[in-house]
Amino acid sequence: MSNGGGQGFSVGGGSDSENSYLVEGQETANLIGGFSHTNVPFDFVQEVEIKNSGIQAEHGGALGGVVNVVMRKGTNGYHGSVFSQFENDGLDANQIPPIARYNPLSSQTPTSWGLTDPQFQEYVAKKDHFSTILPGFTVGGPIRKDRVFFFVGFNPWIQNDERSVNYNQPGGLGLGVVKFAQNTRTYFTNARVDAALTQKLRVYASWLYQLQKQYGESLPFPDSSQGYFNAGSTIAPSTYAHSLGFTAPNSTTNAGVDYSITPRLILTGRFGYYFENYHDFGFPTTGTLTAWNTNGVGATDVFGNPLPASLQQPNGYVNVANSINFTARNANKAIQADANVGWTKSGWIGTHNFKFGYQLNRLSNDVFQHFNVPAVEYFVGKGAIYSPQGPVGTANCAPLIVTYGQCSGQYGYIYAYDIGSLGKATSYNHGFFVQDSWSIARGLTINAGVRLEREYLPAEEQPAGNIAHPIDFGWGQKVAPRIGVAWDPTGRGKMKIFAGYGQFYDQMKLNLAISSFGGQFWQNCYYALNTSNVASIAPVINSAGRYCGGTGTNAATQANFGGTTPAGITFLENQNFRGFPTTCSTCSATEEGVAPGLNPYKQHEITVGFDYQLFPSVAFEARYDRRRLDHVIEDSSLLNPASGETFVIVNPGQGPNSTYNGFYNFLYGLTPGQPGASPCASCPPTIPAQRNYDGVELRLTKTSRTWNGMFSYTWSRLWGNYSGLTSSMQEDGGGGRNAPNNSRAFDEPMFSWDSFGRSSSGLLPTDRPNALKGYLYYQIPWLRKMTTDLGIFQVLYQGSPETSVMDVGFAALPFLLSGGGWSTNIVDRGKWVDVSQDPTTGAITFGPPHLQRTPWYTQTDFNFQQTYKVAESKTVSFSATFTNLFNQKTMTALVQTIDSGFTGSNYIALNGLPLSAGTPFYQASFQPYNYAALANAAYSNTTCAAGHNCGPLTVTSGYGLPDRYQTGRTIRLQVKFTF
Repeated sequence: MSNGGGQGFSVGGGSDSENSYLVEGQETANLIGGFSHTNVPFDFVQEVEIKNSGIQAEHGGALGGVVNVVMRKGTNGYHGSVFSQFENDGLDANQIPPIARYNPLSSQTPTSWGLTDPQFQEYVAKKDHFSTILPGFTVGGPIRKDRVFFFVGFNPWIQNDERSVNYNQPGGLGLGVVKFAQNTRTYFTNARVDAALTQKLRVYASWLYQLQKQYGESLPFPDSSQGYFNAGSTIAPSTYAHSLGFTAPNSTTNAGVDYSITPRLILTGRFGYYFENYHDFGFPTTGTLTAWNTNGVGATDVFGNPLPASLQQPNGYVNVANSINFTARNANKAIQADANVGWTKSGWIGTHNFKFGYQLNRLSNDVFQHFNVPAVEYFVGKGAIYSPQGPVGTANCAPLIVTYGQCSGQYGYIYAYDIGSLGKATSYNHGFFVQDSWSIARGLTINAGVRLEREYLPAEEQPAGNIAHPIDFGWGQKVAPRIGVAWDPTGRGKMKIFAGYGQFYDQMKLNLAISSFGGQFWQNCYYALNTSNVASIAPVINSAGRYCGGTGTNAATQANFGGTTPAGITFLENQNFRGFPTTCSTCSATEEGVAPGLNPYKQHEITVGFDYQLFPSVAFEARYDRRRLDHVIEDSSLLNPASGETFVIVNPGQGPNSTYNGFYNFLYGLTPGQPGASPCASCPPTIPAQRNYDGVELRLTKTSRTWNGMFSYTWSRLWGNYSGLTSSMQEDGGGGRNAPNNSRAFDEPMFSWDSFGRSSSGLLPTDRPNALKGYLYYQIPWLRKMTTDLGIFQVLYQGSPETSVMDVGFAALPFLLSGGGWSTNIVDRGKWVDVSQDPTTGAITFGPPHLQRTPWYTQTDFNFQQTYKVAESKTVSFSATFTNLFNQKTMTALVQTIDSGFTGSNYIALNGLPLSAGTPFYQASFQPYNYAALANAAYSNTTCAAGHNCGPLTVTSGYGLPDRYQTGRTIRLQVKFTF
């Protein structure tokens, strides 16, 4: 189990969204993304149960691990605590890591061979002033002795952050130093009641609530400690008003009953309700957002003249407070009901502990997110060249190329950015399981079980008559057997030899219902820019809530300006990034199709191990864990030049997606033999999704009255072409993103192939072959009433592999340091190529592919606690917790994209063909190609925007330089009174 930081936790090679995060057995993971979204204060917790292998049949939906938080409860004695924790910037290191960026005052520079990239900067931010205070209390005890007990707790989390921006820096607004504040309040509350109604009947109810509210949600970009320019100094302070904020309630309610019919037969019932809702407030809802994506300061137009003053803004400039995910509501509700029967039976060749159960999970989402005002993105200057996607764009670019020598206006180009989510969806998952722990003889136990599930995933915001349940798995499709054997040859509990096998299915998140089945929209309307009148370019939201396209629109549909198109802009094309093909048998105009015979997301696992008690207080463990993905559910597409990428939901490399022709025929509603069907006579079979994990762990544990310790070593290998439901690929969203079943991994067929005509599978980003971990806790009692506790936790992980990628066939949106959106693993995952570019000639030199890892990751955490015993059951303690004690700053990722994503037209073409060529391009991507030669004769280039074999592409100035670092040291102090 390794810490994924911002992307969560990885267990056994699985991604964060493949874990189960439970509170009292109730699933609390975010319903859309599957990540942990409920925080539980430590003082509310009785214990944390973690299962990372050998998971029993009663647990569904976990391919990684199961984490269950058991809350504290009342007893016959009154007990509790009063405490407060404190942390601030005086104690902590800078919590803003160095930022990899382009200099916002730098532009691509035209040369005789093409364009040089803007200047790369490793931007070290100044430290914010901040403080965190966490006061609180807990109390528990009897309401009626031996019968009814209570426990309550309250723990507010008060965070204050202050950031100063110098508006007097060159290019700033001259307002002096302006201070901005962000204030976050999170109120954690817990209450629980347990009751023994009779000797046979016990019930409980618990409630965990967290309400988070923040003012000053949108802080400006921090100033640099190196004196680098901060584009935030050009943006009006009102854009970051303290009135901007959000509210996010989150509650988990559980109730349970246990009834002992006989000492050997127990009925158990559980009911859980989980709710969260997020909404923003304070953002303006009138006007137009204008955002600069290139530097206009000192830039020139296509004729070499200085840009008009209204266009001379730095990269990163915005004119108004904005949020791409301005949320009116994002309400998630989950209901979970469990009914179990436990039965112990002796005499059937040993003792059986049977458990039978049923589980219902009902998940629902109601979302409305969008830009708070219509957004217009600006790309200004001579280097701002638009790359058309289809025939409409190509035709509209042609006269511009004649006039300006490139596809742009005199000043560049713009697009209206229309993106959002709207809809409601409810899914159901039913599960039955039976399991048995069979003690056959002394020291031999067999654990066996099977879980059956039925699940459907709905579509959001669908008109009447459309497919309501695009994914619907019957009882026979999710059958998960589990079996394990444990044997103690000594018969004395000193040794255990064990092995197990299990199959596991994911419980689908609602992300697919939103992103693929009608809940999400995303269209960009592109225009050449020939005017400096920025105020005149103001799209208008129509009655459907859209300002660039909508249902029934196409590549020729312009933005809605409430009348005529403003003077000085020329329409290029409309790109629909959530377009739905209507030709396949399960497709419609409002949702993606689903491949016939779709299989559930599935993994199987084999574990073997050995535990041995070396001494009464020393134990040794050895374990081997093997996990393989069997079926993956992802979206996949082929580019339709008339409308963009057209996605459907498939098992990558299986069913209709097992061959290029099969996928093509399904996507376009054709059968073999029809005109236009099966267009590729020599395309090889499609490469399926792969993720193979193998791990061996050796662990030594020591326990005693005064000290406890553990040391473990894990060797592992994580290999394949798919990182999981939470992507860890840097080329996917600029460094990984949480979008279950909607990653970029299989969006295009060539993403699974390398330049050698074979599978691009290799070492995955979270592969760390050698991992060492250890902890030591030591307790020192002294002067009868004093106790000192010391704890240290140490990790040492081998670095993760770096992967060189390059845009192949197309490059569109400005993903900047992450390329142009079509990044392809040209030399396999986990392989690196050293690259340099001669600034004079543009010639690009490539080194041989090789394995390159980030440096070893090491971190030391330390805890000190001093306790004074006031009375028999009362203590006062002071503690200090140091995370990353030595403030180590290991680099954790490099910039991996070779070609610059600063503008669109920067990619290599295969056989001189772009992606829009269709099957001939895809066919070429399955064959070997010389990426070095193609990069030195790129298809698109500033000197010949529509030609080919023109000259080298532009290598990003940040390639191979640090992109991410380890988080700095934190110190948290606590004082606590316990009774």
